[in-house]
Amino acid sequence: MSKASFGPGALYVRRTDTANQPTVNIGYAQELTINEQGDLVENYGTSQYAIDQARGTIKATGKIKTARVSGIAINSVFHGEVLTAGSLGATAFPGEVATLPAATVINASAATAADGDTVTFAAAPNVVPGQVATHANIPAGTAVQSVAGDVVTLTQAVTGTGIAVNDPVTFGPVNTVANGAEFNQDLGIVYNLTGLPLLTAGSGTPAGAGQYSVNGATGEYFFHPSDAGKQIATMYAYTQPAGQTKIVLNHQLGYTPTFQLDYVTVFEGALSYVRIFKCVATKFDRQFKLKAFLAPEIDFGISANAANQIYQETYPEVS
Repeated sequence: MSKASFGPGALYVRRTDTANQPTVNIGYAQELTINEQGDLVENYGTSQYAIDQARGTIKATGKIKTARVSGIAINSVFHGEVLTAGSLGATAFPGEVATLPAATVINASAATAADGDTVTFAAAPNVVPGQVATHANIPAGTAVQSVAGDVVTLTQAVTGTGIAVNDPVTFGPVNTVANGAEFNQDLGIVYNLTGLPLLTAGSGTPAGAGQYSVNGATGEYFFHPSDAGKQIATMYAYTQPAGQTKIVLNHQLGYTPTFQLDYVTVFEGALSYVRIFKCVATKFDRQFKLKAFLAPEIDFGISANAANQIYQETYPEVS
């Protein structure tokens, strides 16, 4: 008596074009489809029906659909890249909310002549490179270049009559994001109350309200003094030790990762097993949709391995 087979079973894949690759259970497989399509060649005489038929080539293809994303499995069957430890994280929408601190106002303790770019204070000021500096004679978009004791060097020289003794110099607010030590990339800032975006000053320095700059090494964000006290939401990416990462490269034509696929399922105590020796992925689909789980799909072609084998199929009993 023949036995039934039920469900997608368990799917295992192992990359075969590179030695010593791990076998991976894809996990939560939703669907495995295997299709074999023969090319029928017909021979006709003078009659309407063929007098001979022969099968020519056979095209074997398959499809895998899963309910989970396995980085090792996807890489093994499609991309064939190098996986490294660690991954990228990002702030969840609408971002990391913070209220910008007040601007810092410090009086100069010595005069700075026009065309000078250093300002001296009575004590070491609590400012950092990148922080916006403003004064009537400091050009817009000027920032702190460096700090040495009580002397601050600016990115631009002062103009006009310079800076006099006891003239107040205002430094814009700084906000260091929570994952500043692991900062990877800025993804934008909005005013939290209105949702309106601030504009990045790029490689420059904020010259007015609604602009910001960022130190990519520290995760410090710099703002113009006129934005002090406002609430912002910051989106950014950061590195984390968990997970794994791959970079998909633009390989030369012909670069073809191959994999072996093993399928096994048990129904009513009867085990069915199919091993496909050589597969090549032809399509990798991911759909990110509202109210839908991500279910990656991989289409693949099937061909003979070095031993001229296509697949091995095991039946639960003689029938």
